[in-house]
Amino acid sequence: MDLYIPDIAPGVECERVYAALKTHLTRKFRYELSTRRIQSLQYVQDEEALTAAVGLEEPSGRGTVLAIFFDTTRSLYLVCTQYRGAGKHTPITVAERVVKNVLDFGTGSVLIEVQA
Repeated sequence: MDLYIPDIAPGVECERVYAALKTHLTRKFRYELSTRRIQSLQYVQDEEALTAAVGLEEPSGRGTVLAIFFDTTRSLYLVCTQYRGAGKHTPITVAERVVKNVLDFGTGSVLIEVQA
């Protein structure tokens, strides 16, 4: 699957919004973001298996996931929704150590698969 952001036209417009989100996170919150384009991640929080995926409701009900980034200096996945990360509030953070699977856009394969 190609890069996708909910409610944004595919192609150039989607690329612009994605770039704007990335710029916002690096300037406002000083994240050092990888070049990866993450479609979804599966992780464990409080012994519950959760999935954050672009286009779906964030597991704790904090809006639709618009984009997921990875902060290379803090080893954090950043889940951005219309309420968290895309505005004045920080994105939802998921520590790399609790992540079990990650799927990037365009690869069609799982990049990380960790056995519990």
